[in-house]
Amino acid sequence: MLRIILKKATVLFFPCFIQLSCLHPKVFADKTVISEVGTDALLPCSYPDTPVSNAKIYWQTASGKPVHYFIEGKDNLNKQEPEYNGRTRLFPSELQKGNFSLELKHLTKSDQGVYVCINVPISQKQYIELIVKDVEKKTTPQGNSTKEVRDGNGSSQIKVEVPLLILLVLFPVVLQESM
Repeated sequence: MLRIILKKATVLFFPCFIQLSCLHPKVFADKTVISEVGTDALLPCSYPDTPVSNAKIYWQTASGKPVHYFIEGKDNLNKQEPEYNGRTRLFPSELQKGNFSLELKHLTKSDQGVYVCINVPISQKQYIELIVKDVEKKTTPQGNSTKEVRDGNGSSQIKVEVPLLILLVLFPVVLQESM
């Protein structure tokens, strides 16, 4: 009886795991930038062999939202998402060196995520994860003085995903051994 229940649990549980991993694909970043709400962030991107006059560099979110386009030596912000309007810039003195790093100003929590620097002519992409931390002020035991405590969202995701992963790996092994 126990074997039948465990077999049914495995059959039901495994497809659920497959479905969850397909519904929530993860993009792994080449680099990670950590900054705070209200500050500016520099998202690195370098294509040293790309001449500026022929460059076609697209900065986008991982979901495809246009953040900043640079086409044939000029910024092209016609398709830029409104939330990035007036908040992005490249560094003209660095472009000749193939440095297409993007400055994103006045960060908000909604800026957190993965950004993609695409060199269109050679179909190369660089993924940069931006983590935007809150700055909270907490009262110390003495009463009046405050202390900055920086808190990000990454740690809570790890706490949820790691036990789930362990459960998914160990559960089928335990089932096989008990049968």
